[in-house]
Amino acid sequence: MSMSPEILDRGRDLARELRTEGRKADAQVVDALLKAAEVAEGKTPYLTTGQVARRLGVSRQTVVNWVSQGILPGVRLGGRTMIPVAVFERFARLEGILDEMDAERAPGEPEEVAEVVHRGREGWTWPDRDN
Repeated sequence: MSMSPEILDRGRDLARELRTEGRKADAQVVDALLKAAEVAEGKTPYLTTGQVARRLGVSRQTVVNWVSQGILPGVRLGGRTMIPVAVFERFARLEGILDEMDAERAPGEPEEVAEVVHRGREGWTWPDRDN
């Protein structure tokens, strides 16, 4: 059974009303039920820390740390830390640009990159801290 958008909207309204009335625990129950309904229908606007970690190529703990440090926005839902999908929509354009660059020229091999970095460091010295 699919839940209509109207039912989901009414559930969100109900959770807001409960919070306004000071019934935080009841609002959390409604939020958890809405979340469960969205997940069951594959329409969740959130990703788990594991999903984000796989997408970014880092550990799940790194994602958890980024959320706790405020580097990455996240919310607690049903005892889990979740990251809004909208966060990644901001990076879609950048990912497209990087894909286009990779299509024009493959990323350099490690030896090639090391040589470019080495050439860029030639003649470089530490700034004089006494001045």
